[in-house]
Amino acid sequence: MTIKKATLIVFALWCLLQLVILVVYFNHELVPDSAKYISDALQSLTTGTPYPSQKNLYDTYIFAPGFVAYLTIIIRLFGTYKAAMIINLLMNIGIVWGVYYITRRFFDKSTALISVILYCLLFSNLFVPLHIITEVPYLFLCLLGFIFTLQDKPAYLIAGGVAYALAYTMRPLVLAFLIASLVYLFIHKRKLVYYFCLLFVYGLLLFAYSQYNKSNCGYGIVSSTTGGYNLIMTANDGATTIANFSIYQQPGQPGYIPNAACVPFAVKDSIWKARSVVWIRHHPVRYASLVAKRVPRLYSADCWPLSSVFAINTMSNALQSANQTKALRERRIVQGIESITYYLVMLFFLLALYEERRNIFSDKGTILLIVLLGTGGTCLFPVELRYHYPYLFAITIWAAAWVSAKMRERSSSHSR
Repeated sequence: MTIKKATLIVFALWCLLQLVILVVYFNHELVPDSAKYISDALQSLTTGTPYPSQKNLYDTYIFAPGFVAYLTIIIRLFGTYKAAMIINLLMNIGIVWGVYYITRRFFDKSTALISVILYCLLFSNLFVPLHIITEVPYLFLCLLGFIFTLQDKPAYLIAGGVAYALAYTMRPLVLAFLIASLVYLFIHKRKLVYYFCLLFVYGLLLFAYSQYNKSNCGYGIVSSTTGGYNLIMTANDGATTIANFSIYQQPGQPGYIPNAACVPFAVKDSIWKARSVVWIRHHPVRYASLVAKRVPRLYSADCWPLSSVFAINTMSNALQSANQTKALRERRIVQGIESITYYLVMLFFLLALYEERRNIFSDKGTILLIVLLGTGGTCLFPVELRYHYPYLFAITIWAAAWVSAKMRERSSSHSR
């Protein structure tokens, strides 16, 4: 069987399995973030006001306003937020095409076909469409923006700026993709007009969006205002690698703000950021060590879309168990089994970094730059397993490059 036929079979089965999973688990319980997004979108529709508005002025934070707007449109068009899962499935297919295109652009067709197989074999990717959170739309827009910026026509750079701006309203870490695009343009000695088309459109759209939000809620925000809320959890004397929401509840705790319910979200964000900066300035080594420890935690497993769907082996269940140590150990074992293909891909990726190290500083390295910048930005804050999702495409591409090289070596040895 040729690699092309194998890829087509795997891809077809992958699409079919996703459809089956979507039908079987169409009514699964929402995760907290999904419930928050949907609640904000429904409120926006019910009140006839955009999100955020004056009604959200005293919220703890503003949560991915672009994604809430996206859900609002979906509910208005289809009458239900669940249509987002179907759109997620279509976007997930589009992401695989993006993985194929980028791999072929930087490597070759054979490697591109292998990258599709590896991406489809990542177990969690089958369940990602079920979750109404930013992951799938955000990655879809990021890959679209990156692909546009690889083209040799200024018009495509304009489209790339649009895609990146939309992604920024969901997650500011799109900057990792934007910087990688700028590096790619520099390596390929593109004219200044390319930079202008990308950055001007990107900046113009975000400026227009900030002015629109300022007229609605009094603050010109363009993305989530969770920076301070998350940073204070990692920048205090009791900080660990995981989130600790208790720090906001009692006087004397680092996240506590008196009468917080009467303080605007932007003011709360600035207070938390200011406190965090002071702590980091006094404890730079401690903060850096926590950032470093979050990296292995971020990539320790790839099973995050499953536990909430099956509602078993969740952290909350383990912590409530009579034998907590045993429950946590069993949970880690289950996570490891669910992540077997992920661990294989990560192994291939690490081998590729070593054996293809000369290519790290070529234009192929711009893909790795996304992983480096994205991981660094993510680990400044508390991490969850799902936060590595936007970088799996790049890991898969380099893993495929290693597999492809080994297949060529084996074919060459057999032909002698």
